[in-house]
Amino acid sequence: MKKLDLYIVKKFFFTFLSILGMFVVVAVVIDISENLDRLINGGAPLIPIIFHYYGPFCVYFGNLLSPFLVFLTIIWVTSKMAQQSEIIAILASGVGYLRLLVPFLGAALFVSISILVASHFLVPLTNRVKYQFEAEYTRGVHRYDLNVHREIGPGNLYYFRSIDESRSTGYNFAIENWKDGHLDKKITCAKAQFDSLSEGWLLTNVLVRKFLPGDRELITFQNSVDTTLAIRFTDFGQPDELVWNLQTPELTKYIEKERKKGSSTIKFLEIEKYARSSNAFSILILSFIAVVIASRKSRRGVGVHLLAAIVVAAIFIFSSRMSSVAATNVGLPAYIAVWIPNFLFFFLGLWLYVKAPK
Repeated sequence: MKKLDLYIVKKFFFTFLSILGMFVVVAVVIDISENLDRLINGGAPLIPIIFHYYGPFCVYFGNLLSPFLVFLTIIWVTSKMAQQSEIIAILASGVGYLRLLVPFLGAALFVSISILVASHFLVPLTNRVKYQFEAEYTRGVHRYDLNVHREIGPGNLYYFRSIDESRSTGYNFAIENWKDGHLDKKITCAKAQFDSLSEGWLLTNVLVRKFLPGDRELITFQNSVDTTLAIRFTDFGQPDELVWNLQTPELTKYIEKERKKGSSTIKFLEIEKYARSSNAFSILILSFIAVVIASRKSRRGVGVHLLAAIVVAAIFIFSSRMSSVAATNVGLPAYIAVWIPNFLFFFLGLWLYVKAPK
C-alpha cells in the first residue's frame, strides 16, 4: 500500500502545482494588462516590479486560491483514477474505503498546514513588501475609510467624514463632550487641518453648540479655531489593505487597541483573524468531499465531476460570504461565523461518505 500511497501523492502534487501555476500565471497576465501603464508611469524599476510587486502578488493569490485548487486537484486525480477503474481495482483488492482516503487527506493536510502558517505569518509579510512598493511607486500614502469614529477620552467622541493624510486634513469633523450620560457640547466644522510643528489642529467654519438646562442651547460660530486636540493620524486605525499586512499576533494586539477605542471595524478585523485558520482547515473538509464525489465511476466522464466541484465550491463561497454578512450586520460572533461553512460541509461530507459505493 505504500507504493500506492506514493503514487497518489505524486499525482496529487504534480497536478496541484500545475493547476496552481496556471492560475497564478493567468492572474499575473491579467494584472499586467491592467496595471502596466501605472507601474511604468510611476517609474518603478524592473527588479522591484518582479520581486517586490509580483512576488508578493503570486504568494497572496496562491494562498487565496489554494483551498479551491486543492479541491479541484483531488476531484481531477480521483476522477481520472475512477474512469480508469483504478479505484475499483484498489477496493476489490481488499483495501478499505477509509484507507483509500489516507494519501489524499495526508497530502491535503500538508497543504493545509502550509497555508495555515502562510496565512498567519508569510502572506502578511509579503503583503507588506507589496504595499510599500505601491506606496512608493503607484499609490502614494494610504487612504482611510470613510466615517471614522473614535473616543479620545472618557465622554469625548470625535468623527471624521473622510481623511486625506497627504494634506494632513480631515473633513466634516465633529467632536462631542458627554457628561453623566448627557451631551454637554458639540463642535462641528467643515475642515480640520493638523499642524505637525505645533501638533495642533486648525478648525475651519466652526459651529459650537452648548447644551444648557431646560432644553436650551447656546450656539456660536467662528471662522477658524486653533486647538490642541489629542488626536493623531495613527489613531485613525489601519486602512483595510494595511490590516492584511499584520501578522496574527500584531492583528490581535491591534484588535484590542481598537476595541478600547470603540471602533466600528472590530467585526471586520475579527473575521480577517479567524478566517486565516478556518480557510486552511477548509482544505481538509473539501478534500474529503472531493474524494467521495469523484471516486464513483461515471459514464459521462471527468466532466460531470468537475461540474459537481464547481457547484460545491460556489455554494461554499456563497455560504462563507453569507456568514460574514451575518457577523457584520446581525451580530453573530465572528469566530462562529467563519467556521459555519466548515461545519455545514463537514456534515455534507459525512452524508456523501455514507451514500458512496464502497
